[in-house]
Amino acid sequence: MKKYPVSKFYNGVFGLGLLIVLGYETLVIFTLMGDFLDYILLAIGAVGILSGLYKIFFDLPTARFSFSDEGITMYVGFRKYETRWSEFAYAGIIGINVEAIKSIYTSDLFWVYFSKSFLTDREKQRFLSKTRKDQTRIAYFQYSKPMFDQVLEQVPEELRKQLLWDEEHIIGQMNFWEKVYNK
Repeated sequence: MKKYPVSKFYNGVFGLGLLIVLGYETLVIFTLMGDFLDYILLAIGAVGILSGLYKIFFDLPTARFSFSDEGITMYVGFRKYETRWSEFAYAGIIGINVEAIKSIYTSDLFWVYFSKSFLTDREKQRFLSKTRKDQTRIAYFQYSKPMFDQVLEQVPEELRKQLLWDEEHIIGQMNFWEKVYNK
């Protein structure tokens, strides 16, 4: 089975963030004067690099998924979570805000999700931030039309109806940035 990235957007964001912290560390090392403050700055950068690498290797940025007519498999870190389509009771598309400050220009990343149990609106907005806890009951990937259509071919009819309804009512209202983010 072919594995697909869960989110191309987050791969880029975390990769860019790691490059910025590495640049910061390089700058601190080359300008190191030897006083206590320099060592604190060096330690802050090292913590940033280590936490970034941990996040990249064990969470969303390197998460992958595969699917077949039997179900969907999530690969997060070094773990594999397989779930049959028949185990899912709910499916949908949810927009999760990608900007820190809410404004009229706010943009969402849209996620296709499958859940074994009902998710409240709060749980839908937070399922990406607590991925390790919910991997046994939720599968997800970032919306992109080609991938979405491929998955729809494998999904049972009841889940397909839920997803098509969401696509019609939610995805059709994307603003410019949302279209860019959700390619």
